[in-house]
Amino acid sequence: MKVCIVSSAIREVNPYLYGGLEKIVHDLAISLVRYKEIDKVSVICTKLSRLLEHHPKLELITTVEPSETPIRNWIELEEEAYRIYEPYLAEYDWILDHSWFGFPYIYALKNEKVKVIHTFHGALPWSTNPPLRVEELHYVCASRVQAMIYENVLHVPCKVIHHGIDTRDYEFKPEKERFYLYLNRIIREKGAYEFTELARMNPKEEFIMAGEDLFVSDLNFVELIKKRCRSNITYLGSVSHAKKVELLKNAKALVGLPIFPYIEIFGLYATEAMACGTPVLALRNGGLIDQVVHGETGFLFDTISELDTAIKNDIVSMIEPKNCYKRVKKFFTKEVMSLNYKRYINALS
Repeated sequence: MKVCIVSSAIREVNPYLYGGLEKIVHDLAISLVRYKEIDKVSVICTKLSRLLEHHPKLELITTVEPSETPIRNWIELEEEAYRIYEPYLAEYDWILDHSWFGFPYIYALKNEKVKVIHTFHGALPWSTNPPLRVEELHYVCASRVQAMIYENVLHVPCKVIHHGIDTRDYEFKPEKERFYLYLNRIIREKGAYEFTELARMNPKEEFIMAGEDLFVSDLNFVELIKKRCRSNITYLGSVSHAKKVELLKNAKALVGLPIFPYIEIFGLYATEAMACGTPVLALRNGGLIDQVVHGETGFLFDTISELDTAIKNDIVSMIEPKNCYKRVKKFFTKEVMSLNYKRYINALS
């Protein structure tokens, strides 16, 4: 069996550079090659991409230059990339499409032999399905909430396969420091502003704010957040993978604040924190509901006010760090993720 994984045409695949869709593609690829029935895994991605492991069954097919800003026409970029990689698709049995807009379906319309599984990584990119039979549409969502929403719009079943991480990239540490951590893009939807509000409401606590603040659509918002980071808030902005792990393993808790109507498709940051034994305090939103076990690996709240009360009462100290790590090892590793993709492929074959 030959498998092709299509990444985005926006950012390069490099798990130490960026931790979103492209990291999932990387970890899925290096895990799938371990299975005997898979003869080849090719990753279609932007130039400057790299895989941190080498395997004779694994290869890169590069297309366009990665974008330095999100303020681009993403559809045009993916179309340009598709024109480059389309001639390679004939040799594959399965296309695992992790791109934003599903251009591999164009190829599937012309070549019935090739099957496409499309994984949705963000907002629903289309309101009507590609012109294939329903039984030929194979959709994957990263959480139950995402699947429920997308099934309601598309009227096609969505397979839930949780994202997974390489736990070797993180370090378990049971002893924690006193700071609460925000580790996410510095954007409105992710609750960057609300995190600064929590810090102001808890002046005796320490808060650290880190995350992508360059590859964002609103740099003025980033500047607003920087100005609000005074007193007990340390602003770090974009950090290296090594610094990210240092923050995650030492934080008293990771704070997740996805703000409705935005839906957190999964929230990989929560899994990364728990892999380090760090509990999660988060709003009850999207994939965080699947990841965080209330009272066991962290706490979920319906309002900022509830989360504020939890900080004031220090309830996160009730969480046993080993419980966080065990949950990741059981449900959210790259090995579990790749196994679930392989089982899905086998079920459809």
